[in-house]
Amino acid sequence: MRTFMRRLAFRADHVARGRGVGLILVYHRVADEPSDPYGLCVTPAHFEEHVQVLQRLGAPMSVGGMGRAVRDGSLPYRAMGITFDDAYVDVLEAAVPILRHHEVPATVFVTLGPGGRDREFWWDELERVLLEPGMLPETLELELDGSRRSWSLGGDANYDPDAANPACEWRLFDGHEPTARHAVFRELYFLLRPLSPDARAHAMDELVGWAGQKGTPVRRSRQVLSADDVADMTADGLIEAGAHTVTHVDMPSQSAHTQNAEARRSKEELERWAGRAVEGFAYPYGRYDAGSVAAVRAAGFAFACSGDHRVVRPGDDPLTLPRVDVPPGDGDVLAALIRQFLG
Repeated sequence: MRTFMRRLAFRADHVARGRGVGLILVYHRVADEPSDPYGLCVTPAHFEEHVQVLQRLGAPMSVGGMGRAVRDGSLPYRAMGITFDDAYVDVLEAAVPILRHHEVPATVFVTLGPGGRDREFWWDELERVLLEPGMLPETLELELDGSRRSWSLGGDANYDPDAANPACEWRLFDGHEPTARHAVFRELYFLLRPLSPDARAHAMDELVGWAGQKGTPVRRSRQVLSADDVADMTADGLIEAGAHTVTHVDMPSQSAHTQNAEARRSKEELERWAGRAVEGFAYPYGRYDAGSVAAVRAAGFAFACSGDHRVVRPGDDPLTLPRVDVPPGDGDVLAALIRQFLG
């Protein structure tokens, strides 16, 4: 009862002062995939339920609008923002029609480099190489940022569908690995993520070559938006495009020069793609430091989204707006998440 009364007092205080709190949700994919080791997918049917829940429990608005409201002190109570990172093609094909039908705005943060176009994002290639059924050499050796590392797959070098199917529900952050492939996959993910773009590209070239998959076409389900797609998606103004670097680099792990170049180039190129000004940025993996924020500010962005897992509050820095990851699940799952943060 005491907690309930505190929540009522909190809401009344913010409504009386005309000040609000909000929640920015981060999605990646709207797709029904048999295997989703990163937990990135919400099915189209569930996403439609999510949009309806947001309309019922909050006040959906663009994240650009939320950034401006935070800056000028006019954030509505229970403001809700929808964002998508990476700009997979299923966002345009599955999510955008639902958003347009319900007239709910969203922000899509686009990675501009070759990942998902000329070849898959490095994390998708890693999943394809190690977690798809097939035969691999028993021993893997890679050069990671100047150091040679090796791993043994043992009997899991031969990974048939009968063994792979029971592991389809496995997630990167689960506390166990069902096979040696999953153990190597997990370790490599965290070793590859902080590397410079060049070092990571070199390691991935070596990994793909080791697996005999050099030149493998980008899977349709792992493609991302083209320049024409971005222009079409943003034409009516309901969906806004934001930048997500050029190479999806882990910003705090990079030099000041690289951080500045990634922020500036992503803004300039995305503005050419969209044919309009781009105000927003999202830090890859949600990670940032003081140098990252300085780079985003110097590039001219008006707002940026981080991985700080909390509500948006009056007085927040518009260049580090917090966001909350949406887990796979139906509308009830999202409603529970919203109540967890907003009561």
